Amino acid sequence: MAYRPSGAVGPAAWLDASLALKVIATLALLGLSKAPFEAATTDHRHDDRLEIWRKAEQSRTDLLNRDVPEMRRSIIETAKSSGGYSIWQTVFASDIEMQRALAGSFSGTRAAAAAP
Repeated sequence: MAYRPSGAVGPAAWLDASLALKVIATLALLGLSKAPFEAATTDHRHDDRLEIWRKAEQSRTDLLNRDVPEMRRSIIETAKSSGGYSIWQTVFASDIEMQRALAGSFSGTRAAAAAP
């Protein structure tokens, strides 16, 4: 799956057509492909993804302005408390060190999974 700044979730661009169709079907089944105006008022997942994306982008900007170990630790704590592991991995796609740190700090992930 691919997470986008708009809060949308869809198949990753590198998937073949057959697998992309399965991802689309799964997202529809789970209600994750709905636009915000289509979702029930009690379904806040789209808004939650937007908020997590905003935090992750602000954290990336903060890190670009001050790349010190303390900032990296603070970002990890923010990510853990916010959730949205895949969004954080997407926003920090160009920072392998941060991807590994995120993978190592989220329960149920492997640090090795972040390496290309």
